[in-house]
Amino acid sequence: MTETFLGPPAAKGLRARDTVAMCTPTLSAVFVVAGSTAGALGIWGAALVCTVLAVVSMLQNYLFAEMAAMFPGKSGGVALFAAEAWKKFSPLLASIASFGYWCGWGLALSLASVQIGHIVTVQWFPAAADFSINLGIASVGLPQILAAAVLAAAIGANLLGLKVTVSLNKVVAAAVVAVLAGLVLLPMFAADWSAASFSFKLFGEGSGVASILVWMYVGAWSIYASELCATFAPEYRRPVRDTKRALKTMAMIFIMVYALVPITTAGAVGEQGVVTDPVNFGVNFYADMFGPAAGGTVAVILVLAHAAALLSAAADASHALKGLAEERLTIRQLARTNRRGAPSGALVFTLVVNLVLLFFVGSPVAIVIAANLGYMISVTLACAGFLVMRRTHADVPRPLKLGRHWIPVAVALTVFNGTILVVGALNPGLAAGGQGTEIVIALILLLLGGIFYWIRRRFQPAVTTHHKEPALTEAGNND
Repeated sequence: MTETFLGPPAAKGLRARDTVAMCTPTLSAVFVVAGSTAGALGIWGAALVCTVLAVVSMLQNYLFAEMAAMFPGKSGGVALFAAEAWKKFSPLLASIASFGYWCGWGLALSLASVQIGHIVTVQWFPAAADFSINLGIASVGLPQILAAAVLAAAIGANLLGLKVTVSLNKVVAAAVVAVLAGLVLLPMFAADWSAASFSFKLFGEGSGVASILVWMYVGAWSIYASELCATFAPEYRRPVRDTKRALKTMAMIFIMVYALVPITTAGAVGEQGVVTDPVNFGVNFYADMFGPAAGGTVAVILVLAHAAALLSAAADASHALKGLAEERLTIRQLARTNRRGAPSGALVFTLVVNLVLLFFVGSPVAIVIAANLGYMISVTLACAGFLVMRRTHADVPRPLKLGRHWIPVAVALTVFNGTILVVGALNPGLAAGGQGTEIVIALILLLLGGIFYWIRRRFQPAVTTHHKEPALTEAGNND
């Protein structure tokens, strides 16, 4: 039983390179993730944690590629995989898991917009750094005001359709690749490059296994981002081939960036330079090496990268919500599309929630912690869902089927993600800025997902229509 929603169906016009371009700007998060982690674990510790998470992300993407090929006509990516695996046992759990995925990508808009606000304020309006407006229950500074404007612009751009997002991101992605490649190669030519300031605090004083796992919990939200490529599987020209290629390519790029950029750049600006200014240490390197004009140019590129990441996050979050609504796991209004095929209902909802979070939370690390609870629940259940669907969906065609040796890999990934989820959720204070209120915010959002599910089942009955799942004609591959 399915339902008909306003708006045209998704157009199959994307190629693997299109979603790689959409995902590339999210690599700009390497600065805040590596810089914040280095403050607690040292540069060597941060680089190790980031590399481990990037490798885990690549392994997960193989699981996601198989599951995406099973449902070529359904959007939603990881949210869909979690829902499909668990709705037979508990539709409410499936709804919460899927809504948790939206929390991860949906709240990314707040993080990226806040980073843009901070960069613009520091680079071009330093005199206004202390400016604020008292709203009675919250104080809003210039970074938050700028962030709100950028956030609204990103939602507006997505309302124009996915092609606009892809086109803009292609241009920005090329500039981001150039900046990141420079941060890998150019520091090695700096006369004073040295690793002497690097520290390794994984098991030092004030650090331990719990602290390491909490920082993995914080970093996973950004480093797992390559799975975005699976969300748009129905819109690829060749769903199986393009999904698999995009997931593998993006995961390999993430490994290189997160393993190398923290080390090479810190060698030039020093570990303290990374820790002191985690958002701008890449900009500072270019300014120190080539002058203020170069630093300003890179700052502009990073602002554009964060803006492009906003577009990608909005697209991913809204398509995931739309897919969730089409599966009758959340309210019908979130499945509505406009005449350009953009999920307008989901986009407006995402904008409202982010504006509230932006004005009343504000801290980048706090936003990460709040977003990551739902996201990690979804990813963990999706990895476990790979195992579940090998039994419950045994009759569903698998154009891309992984070998039996991937079963223990899926078990290991589920255990790993479940562990950092539990430890991270119970110990937010071990991360910089964590105060516990972020987990409360995350739980409220997940509760909202449950309420939306109840409303859909209780007050929005399904409308029976004749709907034919699109046939899949591609030949599968074994790994």
